[in-house]
Amino acid sequence: RTREFVKLAHARGVKVLGYCQLNSLYYEAMLGEIPDLERWVGRKYDGTALTYGGHYSRWSPCIESPEFIAYLKRVIRCGIEEIGLDGFHFDNSYARDCFCERCQGAFRRWLTDNVLEPRKICGLANFHHVRLPPTPTGVETPDPLAILCSRFRAEQLAHAHKEIFGFVKTFGREKLVLHNPGVGR
Repeated sequence: RTREFVKLAHARGVKVLGYCQLNSLYYEAMLGEIPDLERWVGRKYDGTALTYGGHYSRWSPCIESPEFIAYLKRVIRCGIEEIGLDGFHFDNSYARDCFCERCQGAFRRWLTDNVLEPRKICGLANFHHVRLPPTPTGVETPDPLAILCSRFRAEQLAHAHKEIFGFVKTFGREKLVLHNPGVGR
């Protein structure tokens, strides 16, 4: 039915974008299709599942999950090739502070690649056993790892955006990408 709608819109010169939620996995609907969906879920500092707005039925994905990114690419491919969409609108295209093991490893790799003098900057010989610091909650003493973590999080999200949004553009430069980054998160 969506394909027919797109044809009608195109016949009248109207472009049609697919809506894609980047911060919610509706497990009640998705677990039938993706039995290992819980592996995609981001984790809070205490290890519990991240949820969108505290809603129990809306798990938040980890942007380091290759399975989540691959799923988005399948959705994009289907929308453009099979439905005929002119692009996508990505809602809530921010990343929650995830503390899963994927993110822990990515943070250590990022530190190793970007901080040339760990002892001088953080007082550590290396970053082999560093863990992501908790998300700041107010006025804290500036912690070098927390400051570096802020930069890591920004670059992590930028990398995910580049991969996802860039994938849309592989179908043609005229394909549209809109997103709602949720400023301030």
